[in-house]
Amino acid sequence: MVDQIKKPYSAFAIAGFIVAFFLPPLGLVFSIIALATMKSRSQTGKGLAIAGTIISAFLCVFSVVVFLLWLFMPGPPAPPPYPA
Repeated sequence: MVDQIKKPYSAFAIAGFIVAFFLPPLGLVFSIIALATMKSRSQTGKGLAIAGTIISAFLCVFSVVVFLLWLFMPGPPAPPPYPA
């Protein structure tokens, strides 16, 4: 029987996935770092890093769209003028 050595999970992949829900830009950075350094350090967690990247990118775009909609949303209508 061959002993299988388990590769450790990338800390950046785990952090990127978790942080993606709270601070999407930082989660995106962590996830990209995890994807870039995973092979050279022989670590696992590629799925977490990809999920963190997708979730972070989606939430960043969603936040920008919501902000722009809020920014350019017309205000309430003006009240009618008072009779003289």
